Amino acid sequence: MDILSKSTFLSKFAGGPWIMPLIVVLVGVGAFGLGQLSLLDSQKDSLKIYAPGPAAVGEAARSLAAPSEAPTRPAIDPNQPKNFVASKNGTKYYALGCPGAARIKAENQVWFGAVDDAEAAGYTLAANCTLP
Repeated sequence: MDILSKSTFLSKFAGGPWIMPLIVVLVGVGAFGLGQLSLLDSQKDSLKIYAPGPAAVGEAARSLAAPSEAPTRPAIDPNQPKNFVASKNGTKYYALGCPGAARIKAENQVWFGAVDDAEAAGYTLAANCTLP
């Protein structure tokens, strides 16, 4: 019986034609196993959403239909000068030279002649806008 030395053993098996396919198979099996483990972890902490009972549905519908505190704004005079503009859906007003003024659609524009008029209507000056 001939005992192979360590260097002879490595030289016989390291350069064999089966080493690359073996590495590919081992990497594939390892990746598949890790994928299965990650699937088990994701199933363990899954989010469950339950439908609310009938009483909660009616209560939520009522709260969405009528907001508790809707802002009240006074009527605007259509003949006043147009120095400041705001959106009827927003809370900020802009001077005509401000970049935000150009982004308001024509059908949503509310015009004011003075700062006091805009603030009386419940609007505040936009942060990126300075008064002239």
